[in-house]
Amino acid sequence: MVLARRVLAGEIAPRRLTASVYEAFGYAAPS
Repeated sequence: MVLARRVLAGEIAPRRLTASVYEAFGYAAPS
């Protein structure tokens, strides 16, 4: 989903939420 990609890219979600999304998808959150 484009929205999911934008969230993962941090374009929409704040860094804290983005980190949670990354963790939910099993990716390492950007520091």
